[in-house]
Amino acid sequence: MFRIILFLVATLILLPFQSAEAQDPEFSQFYAAPMNLNPALAGVAWGPRFNANYRNQWPGLEKGFVTYAVAYDQYFEKARSGFGLQIMNDQTAAGLINNYSIRLNYAFRFNLSKKIAVQMGISGGYIRKQLDWASLTFNDQINPIFGFSDGTGAPNISGEQVPADFGINIADFGTGFIAYSKHFFGGLALQHITSPRESITEYTDYKLPMKITVHAGGEINLTPKKRNSENSLTPNAMFITQGTASQLNIGTHVNIGKVFGGIYYRNNFSNSDAVIGVLGLKIYFVRVGYSYDYTVSTLAGNTGGAHEISLSINLGAKDGPFDHTRKPNRLECPGILNF
Repeated sequence: MFRIILFLVATLILLPFQSAEAQDPEFSQFYAAPMNLNPALAGVAWGPRFNANYRNQWPGLEKGFVTYAVAYDQYFEKARSGFGLQIMNDQTAAGLINNYSIRLNYAFRFNLSKKIAVQMGISGGYIRKQLDWASLTFNDQINPIFGFSDGTGAPNISGEQVPADFGINIADFGTGFIAYSKHFFGGLALQHITSPRESITEYTDYKLPMKITVHAGGEINLTPKKRNSENSLTPNAMFITQGTASQLNIGTHVNIGKVFGGIYYRNNFSNSDAVIGVLGLKIYFVRVGYSYDYTVSTLAGNTGGAHEISLSINLGAKDGPFDHTRKPNRLECPGILNF
């Protein structure tokens, strides 16, 4: 069965008469992957901040999607600028297709008032899309009696033309902005703005579609009479469109003392997709979160949903060694942006 799946995947990738568009990997805990969400978020949480993310999507299938990402960002007050770096590896079908990327983000901050700030961001990066050709099988390798091998057990040789290079190198650029106060935020990001070519073979000319992300939310203090209370409720939403695919994530994030959690609903506009539960722990300036995507679409019961783990270390957060809250005239952002 897996050989058939590999053949179908290879057909979608390699044959020139197929039309397919790739979409970026997305994290359910999207605010725990800020450098992936919007380049304008570089330095919004002051930092130095370090993020690590792991996502295993559709583990119920024989081979699904696994994504790893690590990131760093920091605000430099004298330059009124934030800088960020993200490295990501996205694997499809146990590495049949690998996407490696590195992205540099820069954001400039200016205050509209004492309580409202805006950050404008740009990003530039490099993507390496790599195909594991040795794992592919084609229909001309099928022996009607022995399958993909001959009578001695040796694999049949395909007549498919082998590409000169099993991968492609892509230059990638993006931009974005975010406006925020202590209790509200809203942002827009445009990624892959040049729609670079991502075809591995010379016979196809697939483009990486531009991705548009809109995200916004507000923070409600649950214990306003308590000074420096961190108990909060943050309703928020994220809309993404890329190529022919669109999705809307809407839900709420809750922070009570050292514990945080959330519930989200994701819809891709052709059908309901998933209900997402998030639970985590914050210890001083360190946050660890886990989320599970419960599939409610027609794939329910087959995919196994998605598991995700996030780790955030913000040395500039409250109680951190570089606690920016001790600085005069500081402008704070909602707690969910401090992940």
